[in-house]
Amino acid sequence: MFSRIVYIVNPASQNGATGRMWPEIARALPASTDVRMTTGQGDAISHAREAAVAGADLIVSVGGDGTLNEVTSGLMLVAEDKRPALAMFPQGTGGDFRRTLGYPSSPAAVSTLINRGHTRAIDVGHLQYKTASGADSSRYFINICSFGLSGCVDEAVNNTTKMLGGKASFLIGTMRAFLKWKPLDVEVALDEQPFVKTKVMFVAVCNGRAFGGGMLAAPTADPSDGQFEVLTVMSDGLNDLLNFNLIYKGEHIGQKTTRYEAAKRVRARSAETVLLDVDGEQLGLLPIEINLMRNALRFVV
Repeated sequence: MFSRIVYIVNPASQNGATGRMWPEIARALPASTDVRMTTGQGDAISHAREAAVAGADLIVSVGGDGTLNEVTSGLMLVAEDKRPALAMFPQGTGGDFRRTLGYPSSPAAVSTLINRGHTRAIDVGHLQYKTASGADSSRYFINICSFGLSGCVDEAVNNTTKMLGGKASFLIGTMRAFLKWKPLDVEVALDEQPFVKTKVMFVAVCNGRAFGGGMLAAPTADPSDGQFEVLTVMSDGLNDLLNFNLIYKGEHIGQKTTRYEAAKRVRARSAETVLLDVDGEQLGLLPIEINLMRNALRFVV
């Protein structure tokens, strides 16, 4: 059993429904007097770090994949032996990492998992990248970091209403981004291999299996296996949009326009502006270096 539970709640998630529903949700979850509401970008990072330093033994992320990313990043700023366990109550637009873990979506079912107290060690990705202003920055991610068209989709989705729900929002965002899309020349190096130049639609470095509101990018990804699955989707002109349909079904592996490889370190660069998608958030652009942090967190399952 966990004795010091902290809830980090993004009231703006699910188009504001989380804030309205929180009193009802809270009644179904294990009781805690420590509930921290976010009010803006980066709040969940500082809340998670502060709660861990103060001695929390479980932090529950209440929101979407972006909130979970920030909570993860906050916990990774704390010494490994001081990191509390992590759980989530998924309340976001995409809700993609829960698909990998088979996480329930009802407060009662999440409460059962928390009360049972079983945890699983999972890997985390560490990302070094450039901000839009050109400054060096870093971040952790728990699900998928991708770049290319997916970064443009993030930008489109996050600048429009999400009232239609996850899959519809990302489908509309994909169509809007695709209308002004052009293939990108990107160089990617896996582990200690040399850079390989490819004209891509996007590249996804996957710790989890799904992104973009249910696109099954990496059907075999396991966040506990000590490696990333790296999906490269090469541009094929008019067939590019058809490739997205295959990815939703997980049927893209083995197609002539895809590469599916394993790695623990990924570097990428380009002479063009290539946007990032980091757990559903558009944080910056190439060049990047990604390294796998083995068994970095304990996740309640």
